[in-house]
Amino acid sequence: MKGLSLLQPWCWLMTEPSTHGVPYKPIENRKWHLPSGMRNVEFAVCASKGTKRSEYNAAEEFAMARGVLVPPVTQIALGVVLGTVRAVECLCPTYREPEAALLLGKLIRRLDLTTMDLDWWMDGQHGHVWRDVRKLTTPIPIKGALGFFALPPEIEAAIREQLPPLSTESR
Repeated sequence: MKGLSLLQPWCWLMTEPSTHGVPYKPIENRKWHLPSGMRNVEFAVCASKGTKRSEYNAAEEFAMARGVLVPPVTQIALGVVLGTVRAVECLCPTYREPEAALLLGKLIRRLDLTTMDLDWWMDGQHGHVWRDVRKLTTPIPIKGALGFFALPPEIEAAIREQLPPLSTESR
């Protein structure tokens, strides 16, 4: 299994279930396209070991503009695996161009994305659409890395031990 590190509070937003049972943020923004070998493959979602206050505040502001309050930085997990997920699609920045409107419309319908979901997709970014998020009951300490990285076998085993079954509400 591979892992992907995210800064907080982005990791919390991607793994914490909302009142509807699905995570608040269904789209992860990256400067790079989703590698084809990672499409529909389950991977671990890791919270980075550190976060800069200015970055945390900017993410907090972005979430608040979408009606989501994130916990204070002192109450959020760092340097741990929080859950697993599958990336099912990558929305390319060019899909926002007028000539790609038909393609984007088809993807939105196929992926059952709402306007609220698309609000999390940032301009100029590749939007990795996540589904089947499974939050671990106990976060597992890990040293992350940039991009997708191979998990040590003992970390993968610890993750698999506590993976909850997929919820019927998973998107």
